[in-house]
Amino acid sequence: MAHSQLIVKYVLKAMERIAPLRLAEKWDNVGLLLESPVLRPNANRVLLTIDLTSAVLQEALEPSVALVVSYHPTIFKPLPSLTLSNSLQASLLNLAAAGVSVYSPHTALDYVHGGINDWLARCVGNPEHVSMLGSVNVSLLGEPKGDEGGHGRLLTLQDPVSIEDLVGRIKKHLRLAYGEQANLIL
Repeated sequence: MAHSQLIVKYVLKAMERIAPLRLAEKWDNVGLLLESPVLRPNANRVLLTIDLTSAVLQEALEPSVALVVSYHPTIFKPLPSLTLSNSLQASLLNLAAAGVSVYSPHTALDYVHGGINDWLARCVGNPEHVSMLGSVNVSLLGEPKGDEGGHGRLLTLQDPVSIEDLVGRIKKHLRLAYGEQANLIL
């Protein structure tokens, strides 16, 4: 087995331990979305990204990259064709031809305990200790998926917090300089 194939195999096993694909929504397209048949003997890197943009594609085509782990699925609905005239399809063809595979964990990573939903929930708690939820009760939304996680998180604050303070906590946690808040009518 070539080096790039070993990297892909090991990362797929690791990702299954981190965010089991059985947790993903039925409608979601997760897992190995593109498996390149081309061997890359010197590939020893995995490129992590939120979305497969043209800039990410250029970086992924470097000889050391074996696999792109893209949070959002690059293929979401069935592709009617694979042509170079469509930018997404051209990107996938270029990756496959270069020996780079693509994996997406999407909602599996959202739903697993310790995943994206829990990471986002941390910003609501004690702003001085973003790793702690402080005075926040957290419960799963929807049907729990065994002991591994669930669809979303319902956060109940024990103490009142202004919407401005809450938006400030979220912006700080996400390292955002700007953010908007909606007017809520309760």
